[in-house]
Amino acid sequence: MRSLLAVIVSALTISALAPPAAATEAEDWQAVQNAENQGRIHQDPERRALRQALLNAANRVDASPCDTQQRQKLSDAFDTYQHHMQATAEDKIETWTLQDGRVLDLTQHFNNPVEDAWRFALTSICQN
Repeated sequence: MRSLLAVIVSALTISALAPPAAATEAEDWQAVQNAENQGRIHQDPERRALRQALLNAANRVDASPCDTQQRQKLSDAFDTYQHHMQATAEDKIETWTLQDGRVLDLTQHFNNPVEDAWRFALTSICQN
């Protein structure tokens, strides 16, 4: 019984002393946003080119959802992007070091808008 009580007290003490994870994540995100707005965060050039090609293809499909050639180009651009991202997944080349020394991997931060655009274009309905 005493050991159980000791575990509970320890857990409560640790949780009371530790900052809430959501607050830390929000602060981390704000630090990244600030650095990005100041031009201090850069994408890997090769990944940036692949992301831009995918965004361009997604925009063309969004503009012409019935164009099968543009849909094929979007599919090809996504395949190239996915292949590269999978091949380099272990490479931490897009990172940001916070003031406290923690290093954040920003790959998904850069990927999210591209993947959102791809999904949106993919679901664009052709209405002839």
